[in-house]
This record gives sequence, C-alpha cells and structure tokens, in this order.
Amino acid sequence: MLHRLRRLPATANTPVLMITADTRDKASCELKQAGATAILTKPIQVPVFLALLDQYLPEPT
Repeated sequence: MLHRLRRLPATANTPVLMITADTRDKASCELKQAGATAILTKPIQVPVFLALLDQYLPEPT
C-alpha cells in the first residue's frame, strides 16, 4: 500500500507514519525504503506519537 501511495502524484509527498510490532532493524529499513516518513514500534510512546502528529499535520486554517 505504501508503494502505491508514493507512486500517485496526489499522495507522493503525504507524510506516512507507520506503527509496527516488528522491532527488527531490517523491518524499519524496509519501511523507510518504501517511503515511510516515520516509524514507531509497539507499544508506542504517546508523547512521541503526538509530537510526530504535531510535526506533520498542517495547522488548522
């Protein structure tokens, strides 16, 4: 699915935050190569997740 998002012009630059239970470095590398903007492993740390949302979500107008 991430590959499809990156190929479409309308979503190619959309930030994608991935949440996974796989803690292997290989898994993170594969997600980054596929175009993930950020990767969190479970259990997620809520403050980190919220900081990423603040970083990537646009300000309301």
